[in-house]
Amino acid sequence: MMDDALKSRFRKFADSWNDDDQVDDDGLTGADLKAIAETLERVALVPRLKLGED
Repeated sequence: MMDDALKSRFRKFADSWNDDDQVDDDGLTGADLKAIAETLERVALVPRLKLGED
């Protein structure tokens, strides 16, 4: 589970890279990290429901 504090830390990590910096050997870039951070920031936690329980 990723709470708001963890999302914020990931955003700071992503923003610490320049867009064209290569992050790993597979071609992941700083711009990719920023896009991932943006996507994560839009994810809302939905509580799990258990059918048959009050």
